[in-house]
Amino acid sequence: MGLRQVLVADDDLVDQMAFARLVRSAALPIQCTWADSVAEAKEALGAGNFDAAVLDYWLGDGSALDLLPDLRTVPTLIVAGTSDPGIAAEVRQAGAVDFLGKRYGLPDAASGHNNYWLWGPSGSGEVVIVISRQLGDLPDAFEEVSQEGFIHDDTGYVQPSENDLSVFVVRKPRKPIGLLWRQTKHYE
Repeated sequence: MGLRQVLVADDDLVDQMAFARLVRSAALPIQCTWADSVAEAKEALGAGNFDAAVLDYWLGDGSALDLLPDLRTVPTLIVAGTSDPGIAAEVRQAGAVDFLGKRYGLPDAASGHNNYWLWGPSGSGEVVIVISRQLGDLPDAFEEVSQEGFIHDDTGYVQPSENDLSVFVVRKPRKPIGLLWRQTKHYE
């Protein structure tokens, strides 16, 4: 497998250098395309295909949200040097993960999907929020399972396969969360 193509949009040269240093020091198999504005990022997106994108929220001529319509099928990480609730609301509506984080006492998000699975869950797993299309094996894995909500987004930023999902709150795992986690891995 060749190098993964990653679009990195950040208007801060120091942050660009830090990201490049991380890629080199970790010997990550990625090729970065650098952009320091929304306009440069859009130009890069028009010229190539990307496996992922890392975007600073604030760019000189706009924000990372201006790029999301062009990145609908590309896994995207948005980085912001602030915990401004207005930005959080915008990014949350656009489907970003982990933006609210520690400010609201939330653990890091965990997912069994693709490489996100490698990060694994944080915490004990005594209470877990599961977003899924169906109840599946949750009653076999947890003593308490309740459907608490439903996600529907009609903004156009959510892929059809990730829309119209149920939100379950599950408690009291029947096995250690580490053992349950091994069963969640899936590639789609």
